[in-house]
Amino acid sequence: MNKLKTVGLVSLITSLIFCSSTVYAKEQEKKEEKDNVVTMEELVERQGTSSKYVVSEISLNIHELPSEEGDIAVSVAPGTELKFFKDYPLDKNWSAIWYGDDIKYVYSNFIAEEAAETVIKQEAPVEEVVESVPEVVIIPQEEEPYVEPEPEPVQEEPAAEPVPETEPSPEPEVVEEPAPEPEPEPVVEEPVYEEPSSTYLGSYCITHYCNCSACCGQWAGGGTASGAYPTAWHTIATGSEFAFGTQLMINGTVYTVEDRGVGNGCIDIYCDSHDEALSRGMFYADVYLVG
Repeated sequence: MNKLKTVGLVSLITSLIFCSSTVYAKEQEKKEEKDNVVTMEELVERQGTSSKYVVSEISLNIHELPSEEGDIAVSVAPGTELKFFKDYPLDKNWSAIWYGDDIKYVYSNFIAEEAAETVIKQEAPVEEVVESVPEVVIIPQEEEPYVEPEPEPVQEEPAAEPVPETEPSPEPEVVEEPAPEPEPEPVVEEPVYEEPSSTYLGSYCITHYCNCSACCGQWAGGGTASGAYPTAWHTIATGSEFAFGTQLMINGTVYTVEDRGVGNGCIDIYCDSHDEALSRGMFYADVYLVG
């Protein structure tokens, strides 16, 4: 009987030791898995980044996801230096960059290892042409002897015939007519222009776009995000910070928010053509809220 108790006790102790070792092994595996987790910051630091530059002719949108449907984080100006991480493996049209302590995505065709150079043509200096004045040589002439001219013969004028005396005719009586009174000039009242009340919002990055595929992609030729058809000198695209129908004044012109496609802090003005959008370029301007 004592022998059976001893064997049972040994089996119980062996089972407890086995269970404890199994639990300890599982905890060690979880700890190793946790230690082996690599954060995105560590992955970027291990693989490193390289400098690439924005070479688009207008501002470049930086997306949260490698897709046109992804939200736009921000828009950057041409020539901006970006930290290139690597090409997106599922779609080579996109490149992953390290921006704002996170991975973002941009179109690969709009970045390059070297920034686009602007060639400044200098006009050749114009040489001043001095016209030479010919020297005037005065040749002295010999004086001719003075000869006194002969007097001309005096011709006698015929005597004037006497004019018969006649009585002077009476002068006609002159009747002065009263001068017409000038008509009064009409008084034209000048229209009174009242400037709309406005609130200063700050300095914004101003860009330009049109309805072509280069500017709007798959939405080219269609309406705006609000449903209205875009109109030059009227339609602007902003971020979600402004509701549709908001009126903003830029350089004295009042525009209406009718489209999306840019991030907060940037305003895209609609133009009639792509050439006009490129010629007007990008700049910073003070923006006022009208109303």
